[in-house]
Amino acid sequence: EAGGAGVGFGELRAGLGEVRAVYVAPQAAGRGAGAALLAALEAAARAHGLAQLTLGASLNAETFYLRHGYEATARGKRLMLGGVELPYVAMRKSL
Repeated sequence: EAGGAGVGFGELRAGLGEVRAVYVAPQAAGRGAGAALLAALEAAARAHGLAQLTLGASLNAETFYLRHGYEATARGKRLMLGGVELPYVAMRKSL
């Protein structure tokens, strides 16, 4: 939160052991909001008894996750609406 306005969001699918989303508004990038969101999701995962998390990172987010201890396990493409293929990096982290 900055000035009472939300600057991002994150989603954990605990049943799947998956970080589904970490998004920070462009004006808040580089100020620690993404790291704080990810840390909160990881804490929630630990509270659910998870020992590992997986995620599918966009190519521009790969270095963010690498800096936070995730490792790349595979690369692929997701088929999006309209037939657009979006490259991604499968990643995981032991908690």
